[in-house]
Amino acid sequence: MEAFHWITEQLIGLFSLLGVDKQALKVAFESYGLQPVWSLFRDVYLNPYVMLLAVPLWVLLGKMWPAEKPRSLSSGNLPLDFLYPIFSLPIEATIIVSGAALINRAFATYVPFLDTNLLDGQPVSIQAIGAFLIVDFMFYVTHWLKHKVPWFWYFHAVHHSQRHVNLFTTFRNHPFEGLINLLIKAVPIAIVGGSYPAWSLFLLFNNMWGYYIHANVRTNMGPLKYILVTPQNHRLHHSIEPEHLDRNFGERLTIWDWMFGTLYKDFDVYPSSGVKGCEWIEEKRASLISLGEAWLLQFFYPFYMIGSDIAKVFSRALRRENSLGARL
Repeated sequence: MEAFHWITEQLIGLFSLLGVDKQALKVAFESYGLQPVWSLFRDVYLNPYVMLLAVPLWVLLGKMWPAEKPRSLSSGNLPLDFLYPIFSLPIEATIIVSGAALINRAFATYVPFLDTNLLDGQPVSIQAIGAFLIVDFMFYVTHWLKHKVPWFWYFHAVHHSQRHVNLFTTFRNHPFEGLINLLIKAVPIAIVGGSYPAWSLFLLFNNMWGYYIHANVRTNMGPLKYILVTPQNHRLHHSIEPEHLDRNFGERLTIWDWMFGTLYKDFDVYPSSGVKGCEWIEEKRASLISLGEAWLLQFFYPFYMIGSDIAKVFSRALRRENSLGARL
């Protein structure tokens, strides 16, 4: 572990090549109340597990066996995905922290009897397996709901709007989608309990997994495709083609898709990705201003769509009222 901490320091030290004092940079972030953003740089972008184990591997495999021809950085697709946490973090952190506090208070106040402590006291390995299975199933349920409930879908559609899925697409999530995930997943996690080390093991694995399933790699992992979600499996989930809609909701295990009949069983399909009707919120160029504009469009997209739905309801009600008045 000490070696990995040393590597982290060296990665952060790369800022010095640009003439930036890393300590001064950290102080600058903290002075403006942006400690979470600094933590994001340190723990996500410069995390040695990610930088040395996940990102280089999938970039290399993507160069060797790409699922689709890699896009130029000037298109803005990959840069926006990479920068998404920076744009979203202040909002997302506030939403999730506040939401978690409210859920925890409501759970303790109104349904404390649901706290079964099922995993408490078990060996860490058992707790880690339990955490993995429970969260994986709840991800499937959450994912299914985000596709089936229109107002949830509008937020999730931002993630699907990427036409060129890449390993950093795991970052492309509307800030409010984190609250949707929290609302559906938090209670089952609270019910079963479990220790901090067990959930930490799960979170480390989970953070690595997002890069893997979004990697631009042409592989279905051979026999493993029947058990594990693969880049091909998840790319098909991102498909823009009508016949692939609402398929492959699992993120780690395919068992839930097998059980509930949502698995697309052609394991050699590599369709185009994206969402029809979302072209106007897609990024077009890689300049910081263009990327910022695209992020703002994607941020407001769900609210615009929800507003449009509400306006349609009022419009239909008004037409019915006018029609009834004309007949009378």
